Amino acid sequence: CIVDGGNSSCPIVFFFHGAGGTNDWFGRQSGVHANNVIGVYPQGENGWNTGPKSSNTCTWDDYDCTSDPDEGAFLSSIIHELRLSGALGNVYLVGNSNGAALAHRLASNANMDDLPIK
Repeated sequence: CIVDGGNSSCPIVFFFHGAGGTNDWFGRQSGVHANNVIGVYPQGENGWNTGPKSSNTCTWDDYDCTSDPDEGAFLSSIIHELRLSGALGNVYLVGNSNGAALAHRLASNANMDDLPIK
């Protein structure tokens, strides 16, 4: 799925591990690279910021609090770098446990400018 000019139209799939997990399992088990899919395996900080976490300072209902990790901005920066590198395919999310909650939250808040998720 490489098109003219070295750009890629391959789908881009983000794999999010669960709390306490690591990103290496998906990379070894997904099989996406053999099927013309770009796999991205970000590593969360002891899980993802999708709910109460002992390292968080914000409460779950404090929507104005900005001191905890912003996974939306993190994912957006990765997508931006992929686009600059010529990866132009649709973006998809897959997650396990806490990572599934993150995938759902990000997809629910997606927009074509910052989080172009299908």
